[in-house]
Amino acid sequence: MSNITTFNDIKRNESPKPMYSGAGRKIGDSSNNNKKNNQNLFQGRAHRLDGTVVEPPKEEKKKPMPNTEPLPPMDGYEYRQEKVVVNALANIPRELDVNFWTWNLENMEDIQCKDMCLLNYCPCCVGPCCSPVRKADWCGILKRFTFWLLLFQLAYYIMTLCYSTDIGWMLEPSTSIVIKYGAMSTQKIRYDYQFWRLFTYMFLHGSWIHILFNSLGQFMFCLGCEKSWGYVRYIAIYFLSGILGGLVSAMKSANQISVGASAGIFGIMGAYAALILLLWSQLQGMAKIQLTTFLIMLPIMFICVSFLPHVDWAGHLGGVLGGIGLTFLIFCDKAEEKNRKWFILAGVIIIIICLAVPLPIIFTRK
Repeated sequence: MSNITTFNDIKRNESPKPMYSGAGRKIGDSSNNNKKNNQNLFQGRAHRLDGTVVEPPKEEKKKPMPNTEPLPPMDGYEYRQEKVVVNALANIPRELDVNFWTWNLENMEDIQCKDMCLLNYCPCCVGPCCSPVRKADWCGILKRFTFWLLLFQLAYYIMTLCYSTDIGWMLEPSTSIVIKYGAMSTQKIRYDYQFWRLFTYMFLHGSWIHILFNSLGQFMFCLGCEKSWGYVRYIAIYFLSGILGGLVSAMKSANQISVGASAGIFGIMGAYAALILLLWSQLQGMAKIQLTTFLIMLPIMFICVSFLPHVDWAGHLGGVLGGIGLTFLIFCDKAEEKNRKWFILAGVIIIIICLAVPLPIIFTRK
Protein backbone atom coordinates (compact mmCIF):
# COMPACT_ATOMS: atom_id res chain seq x y z
CA MET A 1 0.00 0.00 0.00
CA SER A 2 1.08 3.55 -0.55
CA ASN A 3 0.87 6.24 2.02
CA ILE A 4 -1.87 8.69 0.94
CA THR A 5 -2.37 12.09 2.55
CA THR A 6 -5.96 13.25 2.56
CA PHE A 7 -7.36 16.80 2.70
CA ASN A 8 -8.44 16.30 6.28
CA ASP A 9 -4.86 15.45 7.29
CA ILE A 10 -3.58 18.67 5.74
CA LYS A 11 -6.34 20.65 7.45
CA ARG A 12 -5.51 19.20 10.83
CA ASN A 13 -1.80 19.89 10.13
CA GLU A 14 -1.02 16.30 10.84
CA SER A 15 2.02 14.59 9.38
CA PRO A 16 1.72 11.45 7.31
CA LYS A 17 2.76 8.18 8.78
CA PRO A 18 6.40 7.54 8.19
CA MET A 19 7.76 4.79 6.04
CA TYR A 20 10.68 2.71 7.18
CA SER A 21 13.43 1.16 5.18
CA GLY A 22 14.83 -2.25 5.74
CA ALA A 23 17.52 -0.90 8.02
CA GLY A 24 14.93 0.53 10.36
CA ARG A 25 15.64 4.18 9.54
CA LYS A 26 12.96 6.59 8.51
CA ILE A 27 12.95 7.31 4.85
CA GLY A 28 13.43 11.01 4.35
CA ASP A 29 14.74 11.45 7.90
CA SER A 30 17.65 13.83 7.43
CA SER A 31 18.20 14.74 11.07
CA ASN A 32 21.61 13.17 11.08
CA ASN A 33 22.57 14.83 7.83
CA ASN A 34 21.25 18.19 9.06
CA LYS A 35 23.52 18.07 12.06
CA LYS A 36 26.48 17.73 9.75
CA ASN A 37 25.26 20.27 7.25
CA ASN A 38 24.41 22.84 9.91
CA GLN A 39 28.05 23.00 10.79
CA ASN A 40 28.85 24.16 7.27
CA LEU A 41 26.05 26.75 7.01
CA PHE A 42 27.15 30.29 6.15
CA GLN A 43 30.76 29.29 5.75
CA GLY A 44 30.92 31.44 2.67
CA ARG A 45 28.88 34.19 0.98
CA ALA A 46 25.39 33.48 -0.30
CA HIS A 47 23.29 35.27 -2.91
CA ARG A 48 19.62 36.16 -2.74
CA LEU A 49 17.36 35.87 -5.74
CA ASP A 50 17.78 39.62 -6.36
CA GLY A 51 21.56 39.18 -6.52
CA THR A 52 22.49 40.77 -3.20
CA VAL A 53 25.21 39.17 -1.16
CA VAL A 54 24.42 37.74 2.22
CA GLU A 55 27.29 37.90 4.70
CA PRO A 56 27.64 35.01 7.16
CA PRO A 57 26.84 35.94 10.77
CA LYS A 58 29.82 36.66 12.96
CA GLU A 59 30.10 34.89 16.26
CA GLU A 60 30.67 37.24 19.17
CA LYS A 61 33.38 36.18 21.55
CA LYS A 62 32.33 36.33 25.15
CA LYS A 63 34.61 38.31 27.38
CA PRO A 64 35.87 36.36 30.36
CA MET A 65 34.33 37.50 33.59
CA PRO A 66 36.80 38.66 36.27
CA ASN A 67 37.42 36.20 39.03
CA THR A 68 36.30 37.74 42.29
CA GLU A 69 36.95 34.71 44.42
CA PRO A 70 39.76 35.06 47.00
CA LEU A 71 43.04 33.54 45.93
CA PRO A 72 44.11 30.38 47.72
CA PRO A 73 47.13 30.62 50.04
CA MET A 74 50.48 30.32 48.30
CA ASP A 75 51.89 26.86 48.59
CA GLY A 76 54.97 26.95 46.43
CA TYR A 77 58.55 28.14 46.26
CA GLU A 78 57.67 31.81 46.76
CA TYR A 79 55.79 31.08 49.97
CA ARG A 80 58.55 28.93 51.37
CA GLN A 81 61.17 31.52 50.51
CA GLU A 82 59.23 34.36 52.16
CA LYS A 83 58.60 32.24 55.22
CA VAL A 84 62.31 31.48 55.62
CA VAL A 85 63.28 35.15 55.39
CA VAL A 86 60.72 36.27 57.95
CA ASN A 87 61.63 33.53 60.40
CA ALA A 88 65.34 34.23 60.02
CA LEU A 89 64.92 37.91 60.82
CA ALA A 90 62.57 37.18 63.69
CA ASN A 91 64.91 34.66 65.31
CA ILE A 92 67.94 36.91 65.64
CA PRO A 93 69.10 36.82 69.27
CA ARG A 94 68.37 39.94 71.28
CA GLU A 95 72.09 40.75 71.69
CA LEU A 96 72.47 41.07 67.92
CA ASP A 97 69.38 43.24 67.38
CA VAL A 98 70.97 46.70 67.57
CA ASN A 99 68.14 48.69 65.96
CA PHE A 100 67.35 51.45 68.43
CA TRP A 101 64.99 53.42 66.17
CA THR A 102 61.69 51.95 65.01
CA TRP A 103 60.89 52.12 61.29
CA ASN A 104 57.85 54.38 61.79
CA LEU A 105 56.24 53.34 58.48
CA GLU A 106 52.53 52.59 58.20
CA ASN A 107 52.67 50.58 54.97
CA MET A 108 55.86 48.70 54.16
CA GLU A 109 54.67 48.13 50.57
CA ASP A 110 54.91 51.88 49.88
CA ILE A 111 58.52 52.22 51.06
CA GLN A 112 60.59 54.48 48.81
CA CYS A 113 64.28 54.81 47.99
CA LYS A 114 64.70 57.76 50.32
CA ASP A 115 63.23 55.70 53.17
CA MET A 116 65.78 52.94 52.55
CA CYS A 117 68.63 55.47 52.63
CA LEU A 118 67.33 57.01 55.84
CA LEU A 119 66.93 53.59 57.46
CA ASN A 120 70.63 52.94 56.85
CA TYR A 121 72.08 56.34 57.67
CA CYS A 122 69.54 58.29 59.72
CA PRO A 123 66.73 56.00 60.95
CA CYS A 124 65.40 58.64 63.34
CA CYS A 125 64.23 60.68 60.31
CA VAL A 126 62.02 57.97 58.76
CA GLY A 127 58.27 58.61 58.77
CA PRO A 128 56.28 61.32 60.56
CA CYS A 129 58.39 63.13 63.14
CA CYS A 130 55.53 63.53 65.64
CA SER A 131 54.01 60.04 65.49
CA PRO A 132 53.51 58.20 68.80
CA VAL A 133 56.22 55.69 67.82
CA ARG A 134 58.79 58.39 67.13
CA LYS A 135 57.91 60.29 70.32
CA ALA A 136 58.50 57.09 72.29
CA ASP A 137 61.92 56.72 70.65
CA TRP A 138 62.94 60.27 71.54
CA CYS A 139 61.79 59.80 75.09
CA GLY A 140 63.69 56.52 75.29
CA ILE A 141 66.95 58.12 74.18
CA LEU A 142 66.95 60.27 77.30
CA LYS A 143 67.42 57.09 79.35
CA ARG A 144 70.57 56.03 77.48
CA PHE A 145 74.09 56.61 78.71
CA THR A 146 75.30 57.13 75.12
CA PHE A 147 73.10 60.19 74.65
CA TRP A 148 74.47 61.93 77.74
CA LEU A 149 77.99 60.92 76.76
CA LEU A 150 77.47 62.67 73.42
CA LEU A 151 76.37 65.86 75.15
CA PHE A 152 79.32 65.72 77.54
CA GLN A 153 81.79 65.21 74.69
CA LEU A 154 80.34 68.19 72.83
CA ALA A 155 80.50 70.42 75.91
CA TYR A 156 84.08 69.31 76.63
CA TYR A 157 85.11 70.05 73.05
CA ILE A 158 83.57 73.54 73.19
CA MET A 159 85.37 74.17 76.46
CA THR A 160 88.77 73.28 74.94
CA LEU A 161 88.04 75.64 72.05
CA CYS A 162 87.23 78.46 74.46
CA TYR A 163 90.59 78.07 76.21
CA SER A 164 92.59 77.72 72.97
CA THR A 165 94.35 80.70 71.41
CA ASP A 166 95.33 79.44 67.96
CA ILE A 167 92.22 77.97 66.35
CA GLY A 168 92.20 77.16 62.64
CA TRP A 169 89.34 76.63 60.24
CA MET A 170 89.09 73.00 61.38
CA LEU A 171 88.38 74.28 64.90
CA GLU A 172 91.35 72.42 66.37
CA PRO A 173 92.05 73.04 70.07
CA SER A 174 95.59 73.91 71.07
CA THR A 175 97.89 70.98 71.81
CA SER A 176 98.78 72.39 75.21
CA ILE A 177 95.10 72.67 76.12
CA VAL A 178 94.20 69.08 75.20
CA ILE A 179 97.23 67.81 77.15
CA LYS A 180 96.21 69.92 80.11
CA TYR A 181 92.66 68.54 80.07
CA GLY A 182 93.46 64.85 79.74
CA ALA A 183 94.87 63.83 76.35
CA MET A 184 96.74 60.54 76.21
CA SER A 185 100.48 61.34 76.30
CA THR A 186 103.12 58.62 76.34
CA GLN A 187 105.55 60.93 78.12
CA LYS A 188 103.07 61.74 80.87
CA ILE A 189 102.26 58.06 81.39
CA ARG A 190 105.87 56.90 81.41
CA TYR A 191 107.51 59.55 83.55
CA ASP A 192 104.63 60.96 85.62
CA TYR A 193 102.56 57.73 85.87
CA GLN A 194 99.40 59.57 84.85
CA PHE A 195 97.43 56.46 83.93
CA TRP A 196 94.16 58.32 84.29
CA ARG A 197 94.87 59.79 80.86
CA LEU A 198 94.02 56.40 79.36
CA PHE A 199 90.45 57.17 80.46
CA THR A 200 90.08 60.92 79.96
CA TYR A 201 91.47 61.05 76.42
CA MET A 202 88.23 59.46 75.16
CA PHE A 203 86.25 62.63 75.96
CA LEU A 204 88.49 64.98 73.94
CA HIS A 205 88.45 65.63 70.19
CA GLY A 206 90.83 67.29 67.77
CA SER A 207 88.51 69.01 65.27
CA TRP A 208 84.88 69.46 64.33
CA ILE A 209 85.15 66.66 61.75
CA HIS A 210 86.64 64.38 64.41
CA ILE A 211 83.79 64.85 66.88
CA LEU A 212 81.18 64.77 64.09
CA PHE A 213 82.12 61.31 62.82
CA ASN A 214 82.61 59.87 66.30
CA SER A 215 79.22 61.21 67.35
CA LEU A 216 77.57 59.70 64.27
CA GLY A 217 79.09 56.32 65.10
CA GLN A 218 77.82 56.49 68.66
CA PHE A 219 74.40 57.75 67.59
CA MET A 220 73.82 55.21 64.82
CA PHE A 221 75.44 52.07 66.21
CA CYS A 222 76.29 52.38 69.90
CA LEU A 223 72.78 53.43 70.96
CA GLY A 224 71.31 50.17 69.72
CA CYS A 225 74.09 48.12 71.35
CA GLU A 226 73.44 49.74 74.71
CA LYS A 227 69.71 49.00 74.35
CA SER A 228 70.34 45.32 73.54
CA TRP A 229 73.20 44.58 75.94
CA GLY A 230 72.19 46.66 78.93
CA TYR A 231 74.09 49.71 80.14
CA VAL A 232 76.37 47.79 82.55
CA ARG A 233 77.87 45.50 79.93
CA TYR A 234 77.91 48.27 77.35
CA ILE A 235 79.77 50.74 79.58
CA ALA A 236 82.27 48.07 80.65
CA ILE A 237 83.12 47.12 77.06
CA TYR A 238 83.20 50.74 75.84
CA PHE A 239 85.60 52.12 78.44
CA LEU A 240 87.79 49.04 78.92
CA SER A 241 88.33 48.64 75.20
CA GLY A 242 89.09 52.37 75.02
CA ILE A 243 91.72 52.00 77.77
CA LEU A 244 93.32 49.05 75.96
CA GLY A 245 93.27 51.08 72.76
CA GLY A 246 95.07 53.89 74.58
CA LEU A 247 97.77 51.49 75.77
CA VAL A 248 98.39 50.18 72.25
CA SER A 249 98.45 53.77 70.96
CA ALA A 250 101.05 54.78 73.57
CA MET A 251 103.21 51.87 72.43
CA LYS A 252 103.41 53.24 68.88
CA SER A 253 105.58 56.29 69.63
CA ALA A 254 107.45 57.79 72.59
CA ASN A 255 105.92 61.20 71.85
CA GLN A 256 102.42 59.97 71.04
CA ILE A 257 99.48 62.25 71.90
CA SER A 258 95.98 60.89 71.24
CA VAL A 259 92.42 62.11 71.74
CA GLY A 260 89.01 60.82 70.68
CA ALA A 261 86.34 58.22 71.36
CA SER A 262 87.08 56.10 68.29
CA ALA A 263 88.94 53.40 70.25
CA GLY A 264 85.83 52.80 72.35
CA ILE A 265 83.59 52.87 69.28
CA PHE A 266 85.76 50.33 67.50
CA GLY A 267 85.69 48.31 70.71
CA ILE A 268 81.88 48.17 70.48
CA MET A 269 82.12 47.10 66.83
CA GLY A 270 84.63 44.41 67.73
CA ALA A 271 82.30 43.28 70.53
CA TYR A 272 79.44 42.96 68.06
CA ALA A 273 81.63 40.86 65.75
CA ALA A 274 82.56 38.64 68.70
CA LEU A 275 78.88 38.21 69.58
CA ILE A 276 78.18 37.00 66.05
CA LEU A 277 80.79 34.27 66.57
CA LEU A 278 79.42 33.41 70.01
CA LEU A 279 75.83 33.11 68.77
CA TRP A 280 76.58 31.66 65.33
CA SER A 281 74.86 28.35 66.06
CA GLN A 282 71.60 30.20 66.83
CA LEU A 283 71.48 32.04 63.50
CA GLN A 284 69.48 30.91 60.48
CA GLY A 285 69.35 31.57 56.77
CA MET A 286 69.18 35.25 55.92
CA ALA A 287 70.44 36.31 59.35
CA LYS A 288 73.74 34.52 58.72
CA ILE A 289 74.12 36.29 55.38
CA GLN A 290 73.46 39.73 56.86
CA LEU A 291 75.79 39.27 59.81
CA THR A 292 78.51 37.73 57.66
CA THR A 293 78.41 40.95 55.66
CA PHE A 294 79.21 42.85 58.86
CA LEU A 295 82.16 40.55 59.57
CA ILE A 296 83.51 41.28 56.09
CA MET A 297 82.89 45.03 56.24
CA LEU A 298 84.49 45.57 59.66
CA PRO A 299 88.14 44.97 58.59
CA ILE A 300 87.52 46.91 55.37
CA MET A 301 86.19 49.89 57.32
CA PHE A 302 89.07 49.60 59.79
CA ILE A 303 91.63 49.83 56.98
CA CYS A 304 89.83 52.67 55.18
CA VAL A 305 89.43 54.79 58.33
CA SER A 306 92.50 53.98 60.42
CA PHE A 307 95.17 54.76 57.84
CA LEU A 308 94.00 58.24 56.95
CA PRO A 309 96.35 61.12 57.82
CA HIS A 310 96.39 62.13 61.51
CA VAL A 311 94.40 59.03 62.50
CA ASP A 312 95.65 56.75 65.28
CA TRP A 313 95.46 53.28 63.76
CA ALA A 314 97.09 51.70 66.82
CA GLY A 315 94.33 52.99 69.08
CA HIS A 316 91.68 51.59 66.74
CA LEU A 317 93.43 48.22 66.63
CA GLY A 318 93.69 48.05 70.41
CA GLY A 319 90.02 48.98 70.71
CA VAL A 320 88.87 46.24 68.32
CA LEU A 321 91.01 43.58 70.00
CA GLY A 322 89.91 44.72 73.44
CA GLY A 323 86.24 44.63 72.46
CA ILE A 324 86.57 41.10 71.07
CA GLY A 325 88.43 39.76 74.09
CA LEU A 326 86.11 41.39 76.63
CA THR A 327 83.02 40.10 74.84
CA PHE A 328 84.33 36.54 74.87
CA LEU A 329 84.55 36.85 78.66
CA ILE A 330 81.46 38.93 79.45
CA PHE A 331 79.06 37.10 77.12
CA CYS A 332 80.57 33.63 77.48
CA ASP A 333 77.28 32.32 78.89
CA LYS A 334 75.64 32.89 75.47
CA ALA A 335 77.93 30.39 73.71
CA GLU A 336 77.26 26.70 73.40
CA GLU A 337 78.52 24.73 76.36
CA LYS A 338 80.94 22.67 74.28
CA ASN A 339 82.60 25.84 72.89
CA ARG A 340 82.38 28.03 75.99
CA LYS A 341 85.81 27.18 77.40
CA TRP A 342 87.47 27.94 74.07
CA PHE A 343 85.90 31.39 73.89
CA ILE A 344 86.97 32.11 77.46
CA LEU A 345 90.52 31.00 76.67
CA ALA A 346 90.58 33.18 73.53
CA GLY A 347 89.33 36.20 75.50
CA VAL A 348 91.98 35.77 78.21
CA ILE A 349 94.76 35.47 75.61
CA ILE A 350 93.63 38.61 73.76
CA ILE A 351 93.45 40.68 76.96
CA ILE A 352 96.87 39.48 78.08
CA ILE A 353 98.37 40.40 74.70
CA CYS A 354 96.81 43.89 74.83
CA LEU A 355 98.34 44.42 78.31
CA ALA A 356 101.59 42.49 78.23
CA VAL A 357 102.89 43.78 74.90
CA PRO A 358 102.39 47.58 75.25
CA LEU A 359 103.44 48.07 78.90
CA PRO A 360 107.06 46.83 78.60
CA ILE A 361 107.52 48.80 75.40
CA ILE A 362 106.16 52.01 76.95
CA PHE A 363 108.41 51.85 80.03
CA THR A 364 111.58 50.47 78.43
CA ARG A 365 111.74 52.46 75.21
CA LYS A 366 114.78 54.72 75.05
